[in-house]
Amino acid sequence: MTIQQTIRPHPALVPLPCLCQPVEMEDDQGRDGHVQYLPEDADLRILLLQWYRRARQAQLAHGDAANRYGVRARRLGIPVVVLSALVGTSVFATLTQQVAPWLRIITGLLSITAAVLAALQTFFRSSDLSSEHRIASRDFGALRRHIGQLGAVGGKSREVLLETLDEIRKRYDEASGASPNIPEELLARRRAGTTEYFPPEFSLWPEGERLRG
Repeated sequence: MTIQQTIRPHPALVPLPCLCQPVEMEDDQGRDGHVQYLPEDADLRILLLQWYRRARQAQLAHGDAANRYGVRARRLGIPVVVLSALVGTSVFATLTQQVAPWLRIITGLLSITAAVLAALQTFFRSSDLSSEHRIASRDFGALRRHIGQLGAVGGKSREVLLETLDEIRKRYDEASGASPNIPEELLARRRAGTTEYFPPEFSLWPEGERLRG
């Protein structure tokens, strides 16, 4: 007589019925993998584009101003250093030995010229203005990158966009208030090259083709 043994699998090895259904995760991308830009937020994107262009214009114009004042500072500073060294050497020579009267006259003229150039250097503040414009250029560059990052990332709610835009506006006002005035010709030159500029960060915008140029 054979005894049939019933072999039961261990409970841990018995497959359980699936109680979960696939869940579609919502993210900043659509089904085709592209970033979503809502049509009703087109007005905010246009505002971002305007601010981006202005920040870029200010960044480049401040950079041009920093270079201009830096060149002016060197043109006045280097002659002051050279003339001061010549005057010091000439004065030392007159103290140690007898010199011709014409050499004393030249020494006096060099001393006056060095003093005038030093006074002009202090009056124009070229070195200080160069540093101030360079700092302003960096501030507007950071602001431009912030705007570009916001415009490149889609899928955000309108409330979040408005809140971030308000922060950008405050940063823009602070940078404008702390920066020195840009010479008009430098500002006009950069304005001409920025008015039609479309940043690559915004290349996925649905209205990108219409806003280019």
